[in-house]
Amino acid sequence: MYGLESMPHDTNSATREAPRIRPRPLCNAPPVPRLRVLPGPPSPRSPSAPTLRPLRTCAPLSAPHSLPAPPSPSRLRVPAPRRGLRPEPPGLEVNDPLLALFGTQRLREVQPYPLLVLARRPRDARFEYIELLKRVVRETYRVSARHPPAIMHVGRRLTEYQLAMMRGGPGIYVVDVDSVAESEAGGTALTRLIAGLEDRLREVYAQPPGVVVLYGSGAVLQRLRQLWQPRLVAAQLYTRIPEPIEIQLPEDEEVFRLLETLYALPEGSLSDAASVDEAVVRAESVLLDCLRGHASDPVLGRLVRQAADDEEARPDDAPIHYGLKAATVAYLLESGVRETSIETEVVISNTPVDVYARRGWSGGLIAEAETLTSSMNPASRLSAVAASRLALGLNVWIVLHPLTASIYMPYVDAALGKHLEDGRLETHVLDAGSCLLAPYREHRARLRAVASRLWSRRGQGLA
Repeated sequence: MYGLESMPHDTNSATREAPRIRPRPLCNAPPVPRLRVLPGPPSPRSPSAPTLRPLRTCAPLSAPHSLPAPPSPSRLRVPAPRRGLRPEPPGLEVNDPLLALFGTQRLREVQPYPLLVLARRPRDARFEYIELLKRVVRETYRVSARHPPAIMHVGRRLTEYQLAMMRGGPGIYVVDVDSVAESEAGGTALTRLIAGLEDRLREVYAQPPGVVVLYGSGAVLQRLRQLWQPRLVAAQLYTRIPEPIEIQLPEDEEVFRLLETLYALPEGSLSDAASVDEAVVRAESVLLDCLRGHASDPVLGRLVRQAADDEEARPDDAPIHYGLKAATVAYLLESGVRETSIETEVVISNTPVDVYARRGWSGGLIAEAETLTSSMNPASRLSAVAASRLALGLNVWIVLHPLTASIYMPYVDAALGKHLEDGRLETHVLDAGSCLLAPYREHRARLRAVASRLWSRRGQGLA
């Protein structure tokens, strides 16, 4: 395929140029234009500068050398997509607390655009759940977003300013539609709400993630659903705004048992609550009292240092993370570990850790407080933390907020399941009843049992 071809050279050269290797054209290829270096008249700058002249010209492409015609579209074969490339999101099981409470797990999915939720008000006032929904949405927003949520609750007269600010990102916008409709006679507020909502929903494609919750009775939500009715335009049916998520809470006493489990409270502690909203406010108050007490303790303050990285940079996350660290140190002290053996916010083998309890010269325990804030996908965050800490060769604890761990239970199980086989990893949640740490496996078993019972009764409490 390749041969030797001598090149002409300058007669004034003292030595003869060595032969150069040049590829010969293929038999089926058209001739390629090549340049021959010939001696030319001397120039002022270079007396022996050669001139470049074409060796030969290429003949036009003839029919035998023409490119083949592209295949017809009917002969093109596009491989079918492989099955299983996009697995079903986790949580589609009867013991998922979100599925048992609201009938969907989409509230914790990563949303690129604002999410609209139509929440149906229960017939029995004891099961009013707008405060529960607000707190669940707050936790999912904290996990997926990188900034604190701006929350607005509208339960009275709907002003023009509130109507203009009703949008998803960045924040949470909650409207009690029944209360707004009753604030103005003749249903004018509901008409204005529907008109303004349609304008706002046309903007969601260009807004950052957020949540808009419309909480109302079945009759009111039926009027809101007219926004998604297909319209006939140019002989084509189409809708102009994204579809919402519709949820409904089952009217069953097992809901209170599930709330107790979500906040790691003793069974029966919320039985005397007048409503679901009162129960969730009370449960969160008890849990926050535990975190506040640990974070404000002056004795623990001598041992628990503030994080130097961005784990405690957000104002809504710093008290929770610091409180979990303090609760971990308090649990270690209760277990008999000496103060001189406990360090916080230290670096071990270039890896920063929240709590380190020394045992002897080479052994020890590492504890990491994880709020899952801004982790987008908690399984990714937890798996990375567990793998990096176990690589240090020490025992590892991961301490979780009970409500966040309950909401993202499928993600916690998926992230830490394979690491639990190591035998050096333990997961704990803050127990709101005792204000001490409790094993996550016990919390998970109780949560799955209550959620499974509520799911089995869910159909009985829905209209």
